[in-house]
Amino acid sequence: FGLTAYTSYTYSNFSYDEYTSNNSDFSGNILPAIPRNILFQEIRYNHPNGFNAILNARYVGEMYADDANTIKIDDFTVLNLRIGHEIFMDKWVVSPFLGVNNLLDVGYYGNIRINAFGGRFYEPAPGINVYGGVKVRFNY
Repeated sequence: FGLTAYTSYTYSNFSYDEYTSNNSDFSGNILPAIPRNILFQEIRYNHPNGFNAILNARYVGEMYADDANTIKIDDFTVLNLRIGHEIFMDKWVVSPFLGVNNLLDVGYYGNIRINAFGGRFYEPAPGINVYGGVKVRFNY
């Protein structure tokens, strides 16, 4: 068929045993910027004529942005698509590809600044974006 599927799941349950800072006790709080659940799923299709497509989804569960666990970051799911074609020329393989990240234009944060000054916890991730390229391989 040429179909391949991948799944990866991570469960994290990290909390401070003992932690005090500036006269505040954070013992027992969940570590910030570490989601409890992360799920990655991917489906790949490779046709004998060289056409290929990859569709993947990444789910990141909610998390906190501060040691006090007062700033909660919502969970999100991002969907990405990439299509390409492998062209065989003797020992060379030329593979042009085109992809779309964040296919559904989901608003989410690409980076969280833990305990950021002035409430600047969030660095937004890009919305829907397109990329392309060519991979060249020589088989010796």
